[in-house]
Amino acid sequence: MLVVCSSIVAPPLQAVAAGVIVDAAGFETFAAGALEGQQNWVAAGASASTATVQSSIVRTGAKAVAVARAANADRRWARPVSGYPTGRYVVIDWDMRVAPTGAGDDVFGPFFGVEAYDATNAIGLLGSLGVDATTGDVLYQTQDDGFLAETGAKATFNAWNSFRILLDFASDKYGVYFNGSPLATTGFVDRSLNLNHFTDADVSTFAAAFDAASLAQPGVAYFDSFRVWESLPGDFNFDGAVNNADLTIWRSSVGGSAADADADGDSDGVDFLIWQRNAGGNVLAAATVASAVPEPATATLGLATLAAALRLRRRARRAARRTSL
Repeated sequence: MLVVCSSIVAPPLQAVAAGVIVDAAGFETFAAGALEGQQNWVAAGASASTATVQSSIVRTGAKAVAVARAANADRRWARPVSGYPTGRYVVIDWDMRVAPTGAGDDVFGPFFGVEAYDATNAIGLLGSLGVDATTGDVLYQTQDDGFLAETGAKATFNAWNSFRILLDFASDKYGVYFNGSPLATTGFVDRSLNLNHFTDADVSTFAAAFDAASLAQPGVAYFDSFRVWESLPGDFNFDGAVNNADLTIWRSSVGGSAADADADGDSDGVDFLIWQRNAGGNVLAAATVASAVPEPATATLGLATLAAALRLRRRARRAARRTSL
């Protein structure tokens, strides 16, 4: 029997605006052809690289996006938004299938994946997750220095895999997940910029090292089921719903931090009361885009610029940086 101490005082009731921020809905409502220019999606970078809505290779439904990186042509595609986050967490989910480049051992990349940005003032990278199309390594970027780091996981080429970035704006950290398994947690990449907004999740491709062969390496990957959303407080397993599965997590986490809904560092009775208030909620059930208005389709993502040299290994490279919106 669950007993909550009567002395626990619930936090003040606040409006919860959690919900879907961007839902590509499997790109099913997009027309075949270039992704940019459709449904407020824009592009930045070298136009030789392309993102094309197509129907030949898909995860679910009838359409997905094929991203083809050309030599020396980093590029990004995104649907910018404003007014986020309204709560603690922003979740970015997508499925991706990467084709192997067949390049030799002296080549890295290109990188295919997603980057999250706060471009409200100074443009800052929150986090990233993706795959090296030559080695298959699942990569993310580390806090402060922005170097690409291997998670220890490898993606199977020519097969669909699921990816997740979990942005925590209370701790200024992000976690990365591969096929449902947590791989790493680190601080926001550009956390020195005091990042506290989410403005865009970019479908990205860029060179994974600075040597000439890696810069010139082309590649192809496919993206499907792309969605960005905010979780409800009390959704401890981040499946979009607040239900008994989350209560089970709370029960096993009292004294720990796995069910910390109020961001005070522990799981206690207050977190139970937050769960209780939101029990039954499901932000993904209707997949309704939340109230903040996307930036107009005529907005432009600033061109990214390479910002640092390699460290000991050619793998270690900083993320490309955007200079304007």
